[in-house]
Amino acid sequence: MFRKLLRISLVFLVAAFAAQANAQPYLLAFSCQATTDSDYAALQANLDNVDGCVHFINWSAIETSQGVYDFTDGLDNDSHFTPYIGKTCGGNLRAAHDCYIVPVIWLISDGGDNRSTPGYVYSSAWASSLGTTQLDYAWCGAYEGDKSGSGTGHSGDATTFPAMWEKPFKVASENFIQRLISHLNGLTTGIGPQIPYVRIGYASGGEAFPTCEPQLQTIANVSDVQTLMANYYVPGYVAEAQFIKNQSPKKQMEMSVNCGSNLAWCPYNSLPESDELEKDALGIGNQGLQAGDGTAIQNGQETSNGWYADYTTYPNTHWREMQTLSQSCPTGAPSGDCTAKGLTTTGSLTDIFPIVSKYANLNSLELYIGDILCTHDSSYQAPSGTPTYADCQKAGYPAAFSKYF
Repeated sequence: MFRKLLRISLVFLVAAFAAQANAQPYLLAFSCQATTDSDYAALQANLDNVDGCVHFINWSAIETSQGVYDFTDGLDNDSHFTPYIGKTCGGNLRAAHDCYIVPVIWLISDGGDNRSTPGYVYSSAWASSLGTTQLDYAWCGAYEGDKSGSGTGHSGDATTFPAMWEKPFKVASENFIQRLISHLNGLTTGIGPQIPYVRIGYASGGEAFPTCEPQLQTIANVSDVQTLMANYYVPGYVAEAQFIKNQSPKKQMEMSVNCGSNLAWCPYNSLPESDELEKDALGIGNQGLQAGDGTAIQNGQETSNGWYADYTTYPNTHWREMQTLSQSCPTGAPSGDCTAKGLTTTGSLTDIFPIVSKYANLNSLELYIGDILCTHDSSYQAPSGTPTYADCQKAGYPAAFSKYF
């Protein structure tokens, strides 16, 4: 099993990753802090309390123009990664080790405005070179790009949400993924030896959430979400997973699964996606963990983003990762300290850790940096609307972290 966990050429790293995966999950800070970021000094001071960190990389930061790939500046020397090269992490969690660095590859941007996909992918010239029609795209309230309202089009607006299964996007992204994996396979210095896994997204933000579903149905000319998933969305996801496998990656690759905005869709998208990841030796990820998932499981209901069904129906033997929906809201924290988006929905880590310990069997858990600092750093100055150091201490976060990690 452990030979499947990480296929990296440096034997000592394989042994280290495998041994810890059996013992306890890695704690990764979301996200890595560049020297100019507000929490840089605080994270550097707390490297003993984390195993490493995670940060996104835009496809367009590497493929700077059609067919031109700059891995040196776009990935290897990204300012969020270089401060951790050669640094030691995890001494308070396990035997100290080189900090782990996890690149999350964004093929499509998070946040409703696409800056990740190179503009040429949307162009008529690119489509013509492939003998196909120009890339279709959607926009909606959740992903408007530079438009407003909702709709569909195919006239080159690269800020919108693309139809990922169409040939212009599929071919361009596969060209990129091929070059990416080839680069990673030969990356034996710098960040290379410190990468435990790489997550490649299918949809926005390195994840798999099906955004603008009604508009995508219009593009696909189908009348229901189930048909959209079965005939377009999932086949595109499966094709990407199989393509990644066929590149013979030496590092563990991972993709996320997600039901979308309606848990009734899980059997049509995230479950078949989970099945494919296990077949292709890819790890599985989910970025929507919250405290209410425990109650859902006990009541026989589906969890946020459908992770419980995904992780139990097709248990992944390669790499199992999760991330909380947002920073957490510690039990007993004043309401004014949990007003930032998502905190009350995410809930308290004292409730979340027992859930993932019992049901998820994770190799890594990605936690928001605010949760790590409010647990370990007495000088932490919490942003407005987020928990303070006192809130996390009162809720028992230090003991909860120590027990789980």
